[in-house]
Amino acid sequence: MGSRKDKSTTGLAVEHLQGVHLVDSILWLDAPRKADLCFISHAHFSTSLTHEKVFLSEATAILAEGLIEPHRTLVSPMLRNFALGGLDLSLHPSGHMLGASQLLIRREQERLAYTGHFDLNPRRLGEQGRILDCEHLLIHAQHAEDLPAREQEEKALTTWAKSQLAKKRQPVLLCQGLGTAQELAALLAEKGLSCTHLRALSPAFRAYRQLGSKQAISRAHRGGGKTDEVLLAPHHLAQSKPIARLTRASLAQVSGRRNTHKDPSVEKHFFISSHADRKTVMRYAQNCRARRITLLGPAAEPLAVRLRDKGLRAWALRIPNQLQLDLKPSAT
Repeated sequence: MGSRKDKSTTGLAVEHLQGVHLVDSILWLDAPRKADLCFISHAHFSTSLTHEKVFLSEATAILAEGLIEPHRTLVSPMLRNFALGGLDLSLHPSGHMLGASQLLIRREQERLAYTGHFDLNPRRLGEQGRILDCEHLLIHAQHAEDLPAREQEEKALTTWAKSQLAKKRQPVLLCQGLGTAQELAALLAEKGLSCTHLRALSPAFRAYRQLGSKQAISRAHRGGGKTDEVLLAPHHLAQSKPIARLTRASLAQVSGRRNTHKDPSVEKHFFISSHADRKTVMRYAQNCRARRITLLGPAAEPLAVRLRDKGLRAWALRIPNQLQLDLKPSAT
């Protein structure tokens, strides 16, 4: 079941009009269309925003520098309330990446929580996501399945990387360039492994350092096929010249999505995602005390069915392009 408009009994309602809009307000949520005022939950977008005004966290504004004009930007600290007309708004960590935030909207005694892209796993960089109490939950569902335990996949990844280095081969991790790459750099440093990145990732690493993330230890790759360090590269550069020049490379995909890369040269896949999996979405929905739950994203329909089977009032809001600001599903 789904609809273009979700009018809840709480008085706070959302609708889809080429983007998610809070009914009876000027507020839009991660909308791909131009809006007077739009909340931006995270920095994963690849084109400039055309909204008249956006509001977002300070870290997201820094990570998205160059894609948002400063005079259009309203920066809000986390956990600080501010008023917008008859609404009371506050940002809370979502755990998706550094600076990513959820939005809690209050009108009189009612609360609507919008998760944006989120995860509740602990993070090395940025704050862990948290469950917000609310009457109406608007939650993003990326994965319809449970992912392996994060600790298990991280152990498998570092064990594989060490084994390749022992064979005098260079491990190459194909990953999301902003967010996941920096988390992987922090993981590798923690395990005593040296790390470099393709130059395409240098702006993201500089922004993380600007934000004080000293654990994201990596330097730009300068060519050559070193077999004493791990190389981080964006998914879309798997066939790039710098990687093609590596004569003893071993490629692995790091993503929460299956079959994201069909290149036969990719020999391993580690299921590490910056998105909540099925069980995490279910846990949030069952513990936030919401009387009504609206799901967004690729897995919205099947997870809405599962939640209704648990006795919760849950529906999927059908959105053609699933809230991605670059109009493509995230690779992680």
